[in-house]
Amino acid sequence: TSDWMIDRLWRGLIWCALCLPHRVRIAGMGWIFRAIVGPLTGRARQARSNLALVFPEMPNHEQRRITSRVLDNVGRVVMENYATEDQMTRARQWHPSGPGWEAAEGARAEGRPILFISGHYGNYQAGRAALNGRGYQMGGLYRPLNNDYLNDHYIATIENVGGGAFSRDRR
Repeated sequence: TSDWMIDRLWRGLIWCALCLPHRVRIAGMGWIFRAIVGPLTGRARQARSNLALVFPEMPNHEQRRITSRVLDNVGRVVMENYATEDQMTRARQWHPSGPGWEAAEGARAEGRPILFISGHYGNYQAGRAALNGRGYQMGGLYRPLNNDYLNDHYIATIENVGGGAFSRDRR
């Protein structure tokens, strides 16, 4: 089926990218999503349409610029998530801070559960990686992918950060 073929192409691309140095693979995957994946899958067109809905007077060149940067970011995030070992090594160097951090550390010390809620800004697994690298057991919610073959290793990227992966479906 086409899902199986897409999965095999994707696995090959990821395998090749993982052979490259971290900075090169991240930038390269950003370019691939910006120049190839986004246009071929219709995501570039969808992003521009969405921008036109929320900001109809935005000039076309600005829509293209934002769309390009969004697709680049998606590619970078995807690659970061498939390079879990590198991601976790980097995450252990990050220092979480901000309002609520003391309360979170206090709750963890007392063994009380904590519910963290975040948005998809940058890499959506970065916060979990930073916290799990400090001994938390942060699980993650995900929306199952439409391609079951891709979904299996996508879930693995979530589980590899630690804390479990939980589908956002009725189950």
